[in-house]
Amino acid sequence: MANWVASGPWSAIRIEDYLSETRIPIRLACIDGDGVPRIVSLWFEWAAGAFCCATQNNAAVARWLRERPQVGFEVSSDLPPYSGIRGTGVASLDRTRGGPQLRKLLDRYGVEAGSSLRSSLLAKEQSEVCIRVQPDRIASWDYTERMKDVS
Repeated sequence: MANWVASGPWSAIRIEDYLSETRIPIRLACIDGDGVPRIVSLWFEWAAGAFCCATQNNAAVARWLRERPQVGFEVSSDLPPYSGIRGTGVASLDRTRGGPQLRKLLDRYGVEAGSSLRSSLLAKEQSEVCIRVQPDRIASWDYTERMKDVS
């Protein structure tokens, strides 16, 4: 049972399946230190009813979330037919889970062992922090039928 409220055409189970299968970044909306809205794209894993991401402990997004943990988010493709989810939630940061979360994300997004990207990200693994976003609302939309003639 989901610990968030679902709305839109997809059931909570369909939303969970979509988030488990999707390999595109989450767009995370937060407020910076000056009160300005910002959107940050992050790799994510959907685990135990929450989004789990990783970033450097001293990254701007980590600082912003420590000050104001309320977030908005969206996971959707830029290619037609358009569908996806968006919602709101609360972020928390965990330094003990940062490195392991980074490794999970590298595997999930297909960053191969021995690649320069994987090596450069893992070089700073000790200073990673896990961002866990606990959603309170998730709304889905799906324009597949409406856009069936659009390629």
